[in-house]
Amino acid sequence: MTTLAPAFLTWQSLPAFTWMRTPVWVFDYDNLRTVWANPAGLLLWRADSIAELRSRDCSDLSPSARNLLAGFLEALRAG
Repeated sequence: MTTLAPAFLTWQSLPAFTWMRTPVWVFDYDNLRTVWANPAGLLLWRADSIAELRSRDCSDLSPSARNLLAGFLEALRAG
């Protein structure tokens, strides 16, 4: 059975997560940067703004952190 990504999970839907107390963020694995976070996510990452969070370079990740993220990415792609 093939699972399709829900149509409601788009960049335009991210503002719907701003009210949540749970930290939510979007990490760009290819560029090793966080590209979006809700206010709780900004608090978690101790960032004053999304722009500040986006400016952070995460390219110095340890091999184990890269492997963990690669595993998450593989699981997401598999559905």
